[in-house]
Amino acid sequence: MIKKILTYTLLAVLLTACSTTRHIPEGEQLYTGIKSMDFIDEGKYADSETGQLAVEEITYALDYPPNGSLASLKMFSVGLWFYNTFYNSEKGIGKWLFDKFGATPVLISKVNPELRAEVATDILKYYGYFNGKVEAEVLTNKKNPKKANVVYRIHFNEPYRYDSVNYTRFPEAVDSIITDNQRGAFIKQGMQFNAAAMEEERNRISTLLRNNGYYNFQPGYLNYLADTINTPGKVNLRMQAVKNIPEKSYNTYSIGRISMRVMNSDSNTGAAMLKGDTMSRRNIDYIYYGKKLPVRVGALMRNIQLRKGELYSQEKQQNATLMLNQMNIFSNVNFSMRPRKDCDTLDVNITAQLDKPYDFTFELNATTKSNSQIGPGSKITLARKNVFRGGETLKLSLTGSYEWQTDRNVKGRAAVINSWEMGADVSLTFPRLFFPGIHRRHLRVPATTSLRVYTDQMNRSGFFRIIHAGGDATYKIFSSNTSTHTVTPFRLTYDMLLKTTAKFDSIAASNRAIENSFRDQFIPAMQYTYTYDESKTRHSNKTWFEASVTSAG
Repeated sequence: MIKKILTYTLLAVLLTACSTTRHIPEGEQLYTGIKSMDFIDEGKYADSETGQLAVEEITYALDYPPNGSLASLKMFSVGLWFYNTFYNSEKGIGKWLFDKFGATPVLISKVNPELRAEVATDILKYYGYFNGKVEAEVLTNKKNPKKANVVYRIHFNEPYRYDSVNYTRFPEAVDSIITDNQRGAFIKQGMQFNAAAMEEERNRISTLLRNNGYYNFQPGYLNYLADTINTPGKVNLRMQAVKNIPEKSYNTYSIGRISMRVMNSDSNTGAAMLKGDTMSRRNIDYIYYGKKLPVRVGALMRNIQLRKGELYSQEKQQNATLMLNQMNIFSNVNFSMRPRKDCDTLDVNITAQLDKPYDFTFELNATTKSNSQIGPGSKITLARKNVFRGGETLKLSLTGSYEWQTDRNVKGRAAVINSWEMGADVSLTFPRLFFPGIHRRHLRVPATTSLRVYTDQMNRSGFFRIIHAGGDATYKIFSSNTSTHTVTPFRLTYDMLLKTTAKFDSIAASNRAIENSFRDQFIPAMQYTYTYDESKTRHSNKTWFEASVTSAG
């Protein structure tokens, strides 16, 4: 019965596959996709990084999937077949199939190739191709006039470049800061015009000023004047401050009173604001609840970075937020700046709520092997945060696994042929670097130091029992939002063979490499790992990359 239904369904599909346009409105055409997207002179005018960005954005703007756009469905759309087959069904199974599986035809008028070509032309101009143009041609299907596809032709033509870049209408002090920091500019003379780079430059100037005390300055206070007429193919660009910029935007602010409110993990924010004890150290007030401040003052000061009397710096504020979070003891950290009236001073209020002091995880897994051994494994981890009131984390992990032989042909007692493994791992992580010659003032980025000792005992049935024990010191430096450097300058492992069988001894005796690898020995090692991770960025396509170098033996 099922075979007959499938056969009839397949016949119905084949008989009606050519009728996917029977309900297309008069004067409309079914869009069957892009026949080609031709980039004219791409290699000549768009081989730069800016040009490739333009190619990517134009491709995204022009691309539009037709019905059944998967490679296997290019010749036939299942959803479109349901739409046409049950188009007139008003009730019953036909209406249900239409509503659930029917796909509305994608029409040329909906795709609107001409409008997409105009948008793509604007993208060309955005990246400096002012003489560029995108053309769209709709090609009607010769066999069925109700169907059509599209050809796009992208003409780049030579891009415009910056002939001059000037910064004008700024006070002398601001102009000096901009002039002294031109090395990091995103737009320079001779570069290809790029509106995205101009926006980045505007943000760079705003950030530069905010890092030098101009707390109220915003990117919106800057605009551009571009002259593309004076010299053909060239752009004379001028960045300047907008008219009627707020007067306080050019005021520099210094840090005034700094207070940090440390709330317990179970504190209610509203109630906590009403009471609390205060401790003052080095011009910073610490407000806490309980018998004593739950975190050492030195650990907090090291990460706050802002100091009374210094010029306000947006970078220092962001680093302080990042480094306090990196201590891994706060569930949230919030900075608020309050300018004093009639005074160029900023009071800094920090609110930080402690996280739960303990973390507990339990992992369970099962293993099956081709040698007919199966068995469970588990890992238990307990972590205590802020163990010494300095943001330290003490972690204990216990692992274990057991495998038994399921082959009925194996002779002997089951316990003799079963394998097991168990181990323990203790680590202590500090939210800073412990390394000779590196002072905390030399490193203004988040970093951690981890000290670890571990042991693992392994029993392989019928062969050997061995124990591994060792320890290491590992440093992690988070140099940016995406880059992490992990350095293990010292790792020492000791291997000791506890027990062997005659079978294993005979194998080792005939193979010198195996014998050497299982002898009692200390193994020193060092390692460096670089990790690039865009998971926390706003990029649409995330990139993750890791490279590691290890020396051991």
